[in-house]
Parts: sequence; structure tokens; C-alpha cells
Amino acid sequence: MFLLVTESSRQETSSRGIEEQNHDQISHLPDFILCHILSFMPMKNAVKTGILSTKWRDLWTWVSTLDFQYRQFADRGRMDFINFVDRSLILYNGSNIRRFHLSFDCDERFASYMDVWIRFAVRRQVEELDLDLDEEVAAHNPYDHRYMLPHCLYNNLKLTYLRLRCCNIKLNDFICWRSLKVISLEDVQLEKESFHLILSGCPLLEDLVMVQCRIWSQLNNSTPNLKSLTVKYFDGRLIISAPKLRSLNICGFLDSTAFSLTNFSLSLHEVILMS
Repeated sequence: MFLLVTESSRQETSSRGIEEQNHDQISHLPDFILCHILSFMPMKNAVKTGILSTKWRDLWTWVSTLDFQYRQFADRGRMDFINFVDRSLILYNGSNIRRFHLSFDCDERFASYMDVWIRFAVRRQVEELDLDLDEEVAAHNPYDHRYMLPHCLYNNLKLTYLRLRCCNIKLNDFICWRSLKVISLEDVQLEKESFHLILSGCPLLEDLVMVQCRIWSQLNNSTPNLKSLTVKYFDGRLIISAPKLRSLNICGFLDSTAFSLTNFSLSLHEVILMS
């Protein structure tokens, strides 16, 4: 039997090989670049890339950003999402987490799972923590039945960014967030002493956002580096004393008995007041 190889077949085979290489050029990138690309994906999508090839099988376990979104599991129920997060964290190989984002319609019934996940992030020296708990669930649960942050979170020297939505904070002891520069709180209830402890435990705090929060307290000279303050639909009394404040955004109340500004800097260049 003879195999006839023509010039056209050689060219066809060669072009097919080049085309296949071009289609998979991304797999030839260094692993650290591929991990960086995966870090922009929700974890469910990142995990799916493990079926592409042997090279991709474990890459997702080294990403520095973990983004868990319950909405991708909404049609399958909470337990499927919980099991997915648990398995992902068990298989995770990274030693440090740059950003941990969790979006989940959680209440106190699932507190034990949340505590484990947050403890995992803290042990890996998470730098940016974003907990976005579902607004609809929060609307049907009084504050007393919302998720309460675990105490393991309150001592973290690496944390630089913290965003919390629809949960509660209660502190009985000191807090140590020495590297924290940004705090964003939305629909969060804080005890009076908790708020004072947070401010005193964040000497580098520069940006504070509070939206629909419940508190009766004041900002004072324990926020010497605060540069930006946003307060919207605040339930409580607010006295601001921030000598380095440059940007102020107040929305929802203009009553002088509920809000006052003292010891502000002459460098304050942006003020937005809306009733």
C-alpha cells in the first residue's frame, strides 16, 4: 500500500497545525499570568477551566482572588452553593488571599458556614474582604437575626479594605485593623462601643462609607487620617471631627441635632449635602 502525499496535503496539514497552535496560545502563557486571568472570574467559572487540559486542572486553586456568587446557584439552592464553597476552599492551594468576595443570601441559620469561610480567609491573610449578604433576606429578618461577624476577623494586620452589607457587628474587646484604609458599611447595625473600637483600631483609615446603618455614636479624633466620608440614610447621631477630611457626602438628614461637623480641615474641597 502506498501513501500519496501531495504538496497540497502537506500545506493543509501544516496550516491545520498552525491553526491549532493559534487557537490555544493562551495555554502557553506562564502559570502566574493564567492565574491572574482566572482571578477576574467568579469561582464557579474559574473551577470549570480545570476541564480544559491537564495544565489547567489545578490552576484555579492558586488564584489570589476568590469570588463566590450565590446567584450562580440560585436555581439549585443554598446547600449546593455551600457545598461548592466548602469543596473549593478544601482544594485551595494558595498561601495568601488578596481579595475574598462572598455574595450570599445568608441569615443566622447559616452562620456556622460563614464563620468557617471567614476564618479560612483570615488565616490566609486576606487583604480585601467583601461580604455582600442578600438585601431581600435582610429585609425579612430583624437585625437581631442577621449574621453576626465572627471575632476571628477583628484581629487582622493585613486587611486594607472591608465592605460589609446586611450583617451585624458587636465587639466586646479590642480590634486591630492597623492596615485598614477603606471601610464600607451598608445596612449594618453597630453597637455604640463597637463603633468606637473600630475607629480606634484603624489608625490609617482614610475612606469611610455608611449607608442605611444603625448606630448612636460619633466620629472623633480617633480618625486623624480620614479623608473621605459618605453617610446616607443614617439612623442615629453623628458628630464628625476629622481634621484631614477632604470629601464629605451626606444624604438623608440635615437636622443639626443629628449631624454636626467640627474640627474640619480647610482643605475640604468637596461637600455634597442632600436631604
